[in-house]
Amino acid sequence: MIIDNVTSGNCLPFFIGDGSSLFGSRIGGAQPEGVFSVHAQKAYYLLTIPLEEDGSAEVSIFLHPDWDDIMSDHSRILYSQEDLWVELIVHGPSLRSTENRCQLLLTPHPLLFGTVEPDHQGDDLNIYDEPGAPLRQHKVGGSPYYVRHQAKLVDAIVEVKERGYRQLLQLTFPGPRDADIDGDWPFADGNFYLFFKYSEGQYHWCYGWLF
Repeated sequence: MIIDNVTSGNCLPFFIGDGSSLFGSRIGGAQPEGVFSVHAQKAYYLLTIPLEEDGSAEVSIFLHPDWDDIMSDHSRILYSQEDLWVELIVHGPSLRSTENRCQLLLTPHPLLFGTVEPDHQGDDLNIYDEPGAPLRQHKVGGSPYYVRHQAKLVDAIVEVKERGYRQLLQLTFPGPRDADIDGDWPFADGNFYLFFKYSEGQYHWCYGWLF
C-alpha cells in the first residue's frame, strides 16, 4: 500500500498541481470512467488517490448531493462507511471520464506528491499551532492537524486509532503551494480526515471534517 512507506512519525505531503490529469492522483473535474456513486449523477466527485504504489488499486471519494447542508450540520464527529455523507469506492486503475456524470464541484487538477517528512505522532492529538504540531497541509499518513480544538472529534479519532485505524488522507484548504482551483471548496476553511483499516481483504473506513 502507498501508506506502508509512510512509517510511524512521518507523512507524505502533496499539493494541487496545474492543469488537468487523465489518470493517477487527481481532484475535481469528471469522475473516473466506470466508477459510479450510489447517488448517481446527483453526487459530487471529489478526488482519486492510489492505494497501491503500482497503481493497481485506487480509492475515489464522492460527496452526498446535499453536501452544503451536511457539511455545516454534521461537522466535528467521525462517521463510518455506512454513513453515505462521504462515499469511498475502491477500484482498479482508472482514467478520468470524458463526460462529467456527477455534479461539478471543482476544476480538474493533478495531485502531486512530495517526499516523506516527519510528522507528529502519539496520543496527544490536542496539539495545534504549537511547535511539534502535525503538519497542516494536504498529506497521506501522519496525524490530524486541527484548525481549532474540538474535544469530541479528538476523542473519536483516538478511539478509532486504538481499534487499528490509520489516517490515510488529510485534505486542507488550498494554500500557497497549490494551484488556483475554481469551484466551491467543500470543507470551507477546515480540514477533511479519512481513516482506514485493512483486514481480511477488505478496507474499512472512517471519516470526518472540522471547520
